[in-house]
Amino acid sequence: MGNLAILHKWIINKSFARQVFIFIILSYFLTLLLLPITLNADSNGGRDLSILWGKEQKLFMFFAIFLSPLIETFIFQWLVYEQLIAFSFFKKRIYFIILISGFIFGVIHSFSIEYQFFAFVLGCYLCFVYYYFKTYSKYAFLAVFIIHAVRNLLVVLGQFYLKS
Repeated sequence: MGNLAILHKWIINKSFARQVFIFIILSYFLTLLLLPITLNADSNGGRDLSILWGKEQKLFMFFAIFLSPLIETFIFQWLVYEQLIAFSFFKKRIYFIILISGFIFGVIHSFSIEYQFFAFVLGCYLCFVYYYFKTYSKYAFLAVFIIHAVRNLLVVLGQFYLKS
């Protein structure tokens, strides 16, 4: 039995909330694996983001925690997956959909080459999660949105902590 089959057997009978929580935790294990590559990555692309901590702070937080994950989940997971799965070639090769989704996600997050690689891997992971929930559970869009939003929330909180 492969690792995915073991994970599936363990996770399938959990509630939706627990499944999402497990995938959030797994996303951070993935982040830890990528740490040696992304440790020096500039996720801001050299831009001064101090303006976002001034008057625009609430708008930035709304965008980073809610709007960005919503739009990105729609474009990079839902749209890519749902459009490509309609073709029999992709239906038999889900991994191509996951790679395409991750590639586009990485290209959009072009702050540095290291960060692009990290975003590519995370984009692949989020598309895999979309596929998993679409295939074995329910609420695929909501699951991916929540995972993405929680990750962004923790990044924003981390930036506040480091700022102070």
